[in-house]
Amino acid sequence: MKLFIGSLFCMLFIFSFAFPQTKIDLPPPPFFENEEELETCEPEVKACIDYLITTPLGEGGDTRKIATEFFITWANGTSKTRIVLGTSIARLSIKNQELLPTYMAAWAKYELEHGRDPANARHAAMTAVMNLYKESPNRQEDPALETMLKKMKKETAKF
Repeated sequence: MKLFIGSLFCMLFIFSFAFPQTKIDLPPPPFFENEEELETCEPEVKACIDYLITTPLGEGGDTRKIATEFFITWANGTSKTRIVLGTSIARLSIKNQELLPTYMAAWAKYELEHGRDPANARHAAMTAVMNLYKESPNRQEDPALETMLKKMKKETAKF
């Protein structure tokens, strides 16, 4: 799992582009000196998670890269969350690579707030991905995500 997350991290940085910078306060790398620091930085982690979930696609530049690195480093070492990545999110993040850390951050946020519940954490993560995609003017159009958005609109119209 650590190798998989590390590989995803490298992929995110290889395919990243430079965009205008937004500010978020994070410690400089290396982010964590030991396991104890992983467990005591929850306020910074929550701020980072909120940043990744709410900053539109294509914005944030280097700040998004640093926030992603900080979050993945924390998620890889903490025992507070266990993020499950499947092929569906990997496929959905091909055109918009920033959706993968959004998915992971939303999953972790759910587990930090509600405890471990993979089914509901996955639902919260996919909802965050769809919301960010929908609200991002700089997104790369993706037919699979557009189809999912249409299905979501139909489902919410029923209520």
